[in-house]
Amino acid sequence: MNTSAPSFDDYARWVAANLDGSRLVSAHALAGGVSAEMRRLVLETPQGAQEIVVRMQRDNEWKGGEASVSAKEFNLLRALHRKGLKVPAILHLDVTGAILPAPCYAMELVPGSSTVRDEALESALEQMAEFLRQLHELDGEDQDLPLLEDPRTEVFQYLPDPDAARLVREVVENSPGDAPANPPRLLHGDFWPGNVLWHEDRLAAVVDWEDAALGDPLADLAAARVELLCQYDERAMELFTRRYLSGSDLDVSDLPLWEIYVSASALATMEHWGLAPDEEAARRLDTQGFLHRAVADLAEAAKAGP
Repeated sequence: MNTSAPSFDDYARWVAANLDGSRLVSAHALAGGVSAEMRRLVLETPQGAQEIVVRMQRDNEWKGGEASVSAKEFNLLRALHRKGLKVPAILHLDVTGAILPAPCYAMELVPGSSTVRDEALESALEQMAEFLRQLHELDGEDQDLPLLEDPRTEVFQYLPDPDAARLVREVVENSPGDAPANPPRLLHGDFWPGNVLWHEDRLAAVVDWEDAALGDPLADLAAARVELLCQYDERAMELFTRRYLSGSDLDVSDLPLWEIYVSASALATMEHWGLAPDEEAARRLDTQGFLHRAVADLAEAAKAGP
């Protein structure tokens, strides 16, 4: 897949061909987007000026998976927006590669940023937890989504520590069942502060749905926990967790196993995330600490028995 950066003229031709009556005025690259190129486009339309975002898929061999995720994201965002969840409204899908060199889709520009004011952090964590709870109320049966990997079998490819791998294997082999305790639900797949947009201290939208899947909700919870620890601190992580689990009937016995899986896989792939060296070093340190504690929690639970 050739995903070299398109020029202004490429985007102008794409807009003219796909968005009826619209003309490109300006185009600006957006920060982030490890897995996709993001362009903010200012358009002149029959209804007036409009700002949109075009998300064009990149070729990320290190992630594996399906060749094109743009259609999956497009269909999922359309369904979630119709259900009233805070996601961008989508506008157009193009998987032809006729003008832009890779599959892409256009969506509305949601005003906001991923920055949270210190004074608003507690409220922001509660809003994030509530969004995730709403998402996990959906079974996703109306979406063509993959089943999430089973940590009982997949975690070993990421665990370099033989003692940790041995412990996990013993726990898995001695567990009473061979399936997650919770029924599969709709998962975001990469729910962390960088994928949440805020406007005037309110959650404006959750973005970047390329890793959406069906699976145990604890997978999203575990991923959010380690990311909140890295982004903020343990207090933020636990406040978010308490709010998410408040009134929940989830079986959390597998949470340490999911925490091992998400943190070990993060450590194994972090070099591809495009982080600055000092940021990666700090994140690795926090993630390793999270992993070690999850292993200790799993060992303690194994001693306690069912």
